[in-house]
Amino acid sequence: MTQGRRSARSLYCKWRRASLVVAAALVGMALWIVSPSATAYVDAESNLVSLREYETMLRTLRALSAERGPSNVVMSVEVGSDPYALTRLLEVRRATDNMLSSLDRTKNLPLAPGVVRALRENLGLARHRIDAITQIPQAERSLDMLTQAITDMFAIVDELQPAVALAAETLEKRNPALAASVFTALIVTDLREQAGRLASHIVPSVSRSLPLSQDAIDRINRTRGSIDALMHMLGLRLDVSEGKLRPLMGEVRRLFIGRGIHLIERLTLEGRSGAGRVGGHYSVAPAGLTGLYVPTLVPLEDLRQATIDHMLKNIVRSRDYAFLRLVGMAAATILLLTLLVAVMRRLYLSVLRPLLTAHEMILGLAEERPAERQAMRADTREINDLFDAITRLEGQLAERRELTERLRFQAETDPLTGLLNRSRFLGLGNTRFAAGITGEKRPDTGSGKVEQSLGVLYIDLDGFKAVNDTFGHFAGDQLLREISFRLSNVAEPESLLARLGGDEFAFCTLGFDMAGLEAFASRILLQFNKPIDLDGLPVRVGASIGIALMAAGQVPEARISSFSQLCSNADMALYDAKRNGRNTYRIFDSEVQYPLPERQALTA
Repeated sequence: MTQGRRSARSLYCKWRRASLVVAAALVGMALWIVSPSATAYVDAESNLVSLREYETMLRTLRALSAERGPSNVVMSVEVGSDPYALTRLLEVRRATDNMLSSLDRTKNLPLAPGVVRALRENLGLARHRIDAITQIPQAERSLDMLTQAITDMFAIVDELQPAVALAAETLEKRNPALAASVFTALIVTDLREQAGRLASHIVPSVSRSLPLSQDAIDRINRTRGSIDALMHMLGLRLDVSEGKLRPLMGEVRRLFIGRGIHLIERLTLEGRSGAGRVGGHYSVAPAGLTGLYVPTLVPLEDLRQATIDHMLKNIVRSRDYAFLRLVGMAAATILLLTLLVAVMRRLYLSVLRPLLTAHEMILGLAEERPAERQAMRADTREINDLFDAITRLEGQLAERRELTERLRFQAETDPLTGLLNRSRFLGLGNTRFAAGITGEKRPDTGSGKVEQSLGVLYIDLDGFKAVNDTFGHFAGDQLLREISFRLSNVAEPESLLARLGGDEFAFCTLGFDMAGLEAFASRILLQFNKPIDLDGLPVRVGASIGIALMAAGQVPEARISSFSQLCSNADMALYDAKRNGRNTYRIFDSEVQYPLPERQALTA
């Protein structure tokens, strides 16, 4: 028998070792084949996330730039004269805040800590300045006020541009094939910013109907030079092989250069000479300037988005190709592993598992430990006969355990009420008493020495004999069950509740001081205020309670040497309660003793 078990274990070890070796070889080969495809897919996915974050940066720049237009309009009109302009400004500000929130979630591209927080703080200050200007009557707004507010908005964009440039360089290093498109999108975004600044340089003078200062003219000329340089770079870098970009570049030249720049040049000429102004005013108001100029910037937005879409399409294509290769390699690997598993599993199911299962089932029965029941059928009749025999043996042992548990329950429980009986109550009480004396750690506590007060309450019903004599023992049993139910309702989670016999009950409590025990006894007495229904007749009984306490840390030298003595003290207090009017409780102290007849009986 022992030799057979050794052979079974040896066979299982050999089977497992061979399976692991073959599986490891196949997995290693699969990883070697799949690894390049997996790396390519992960890189493409990372590039896709980085490109979307780069797009978020560019859109944030665009949102900051676009906020200047409505701000310029609001600062150019009289207070409260144009509610639509104020509504439009609030909408643009919400859009900018949303973009800043998206920018704050950037993970793949480098973004210095605190950049977004600083942007929000500076943007809040710039907005506060603009809002303050809008509350001043138009006639009192100075040119310097408007110019400074617009300059503050420029500074916000300038603060973000280094981070965007660094993100573009990072994208180029990670995927050199995207370099041209990455910087094309950056040039278009910068061109859109410079175009917006060009109009913002004129707005203060147009708003106040004042000639352009030399400083404003210089800023306009510098911005126009930047726009010409960016247009030249855009023409050189643009990927004209993409069909959508060629007509978009034509729209930029037609609308932005042909109309937008022409409009700015006309207003600049009016601001320089004053000859082009009708009645001392520019030919276009600030709101009209925004309405005419902003549509000419739409082709720039379209060109930027088309460039990003072109990059996204290329990355998605490479990612999808890498994914298909990865899926193909993984499928082939899974197929090989599946075949291996099928072969080894068949060997295991046919030979090894039936014997190993029978071995575990027999050990479980012998050690009387719970084991998962398995409906096991093998390919051989002999092994099936073995399983049938084990099943019969398991059933017989289960019947024996059930009988043992039933006998134990009957030995420890009062059959009438389901409460603990006297023997079980005293056994558990002795355990608690010993723990309280030695300071042992209880299993339901966290850690350390536990010193808990141990209390015992003896309860004897008042008037129970009259119920038995009047209504019979069956009614008396019904009353005892109802009393047990009520006492269970007031029992604390750690309290022991037992029926000692007849109409006597007992509680053993933990953690109560004497005041707590008195309150607990009062709650018990309240349970007897409500009459008990016995076949439609309301019956009232009372209760006398005796209380004894072993305080926390009390030692045998304090005259309580055992749990039985504590119970005896509670019993004497109970008799004292009986003598003093019933339906009340008494606390054991040195003055409480059994009445003389009982003492004589105990002595005898």
